[in-house]
Amino acid sequence: MGRYAYRVALGVMLFPGLCWAEVLDKQQAPWEPAPVLATLVMSMLCALLMLWRRGRLWRVACALSVFWAFVWFQNDFFSADVGPVLQAELTSTEARTYVGLLLVEALLPAVVTLGGLLRWRLVSGQD
Repeated sequence: MGRYAYRVALGVMLFPGLCWAEVLDKQQAPWEPAPVLATLVMSMLCALLMLWRRGRLWRVACALSVFWAFVWFQNDFFSADVGPVLQAELTSTEARTYVGLLLVEALLPAVVTLGGLLRWRLVSGQD
């Protein structure tokens, strides 16, 4: 490489604002089929663990739902460096939908697990 190529490369590295790349096409949106199906499968797994009353499988369901929420809250939308770029690329309605669906997909297995625990407590209390 010539001397000028190094200068250009150094300039590009020092001024990343000169390079414009879309972030949204590299991030999987929560309304795409894969995250929705994965959330439904995790919710069904937690529901089955709550309904199957052998041993202490409710603890496994609780651990899975907490892990699921932890993974979803690690989304780039909540990060300090990528989040503003994602918000800039989305319209205001899409940004609200994005956040709403992220929260639903993160917390749905936990809600199913807590519902199973409440149901189990209510049924156990009637016996």
